[in-house]
Amino acid sequence: MERRSEWVASLRSTLPQFSKRSAAPVERGHAAAVLGPAPRRTLDEAVSSHNTSSLLLPSKWREQATQQLITTLHGIVPPLQVQQTDYFLCSLIHPSYVQVSTMRCESESLRRRVQQELRRTVCMPLELTMTGSKSLRLLRELTHYVEQGAAAAAASARARATLPAAPVAGKSDARDTSCGPSSWSSYPLDASWPELKSADSTAFVQAFRRAGLESLVLYDKSFFAASSSSTDIHGTGSAEVSLAAFTALCGSIELVSGWSSLLQFVDRVACEQRGMERNTDGHE
Repeated sequence: MERRSEWVASLRSTLPQFSKRSAAPVERGHAAAVLGPAPRRTLDEAVSSHNTSSLLLPSKWREQATQQLITTLHGIVPPLQVQQTDYFLCSLIHPSYVQVSTMRCESESLRRRVQQELRRTVCMPLELTMTGSKSLRLLRELTHYVEQGAAAAAASARARATLPAAPVAGKSDARDTSCGPSSWSSYPLDASWPELKSADSTAFVQAFRRAGLESLVLYDKSFFAASSSSTDIHGTGSAEVSLAAFTALCGSIELVSGWSSLLQFVDRVACEQRGMERNTDGHE
């Protein structure tokens, strides 16, 4: 956990800095990096018309996506942070979006290299997907740990209930008792994790759709339409792309606002999913 914190801190240190007066990026010699010294191309740089090559975004997409992200992350990430950092918007751009029709490149000989650069640095950058993936996996492991603790505590309570009352015995009996099921009662349980057990990939995709973010994800729909396994049974879009965007969004939340904000976001998703399940059971 300590090594992971150091790794996240190193990624967070590469985020663009902003001045309080203008809320504009502060020029720095060492630009934000991907996972090393290589400079990361920001979204502003990628879409700038002053460059010899640039990425073309749909009209009003940036404004609509930013507003929807602010709404979705209300109470978790301050609106100013969403507006100042391109990570949140980059989490909604899939690498498959970058193709000939979505680019302006004056030099055909450089097109392929520029495509690769944009896919690597602007479209769901590696630091977002890796951070999000590792964090969600860690949450799952912690949730399993808590569930095991709850099961052990319940088993211990049942075992104690079935034991007949007896006078206190000698040291040997006390030693044997300490090795029995009652010793599991000390298994640590954290009350701040009540709903995370219901959070899984299906819940993440559904939450992403309920938030209205799925329609704002930029990707090559024709590519994923060719694969029936990647398209949702309701025809609402690619579950694979939505899960990738959700994972990158989680990485953005942690890198920009910290682990506690990510925990709050995932717990909210899980609580909403639990509420929907209760409503469904009630109608049945």
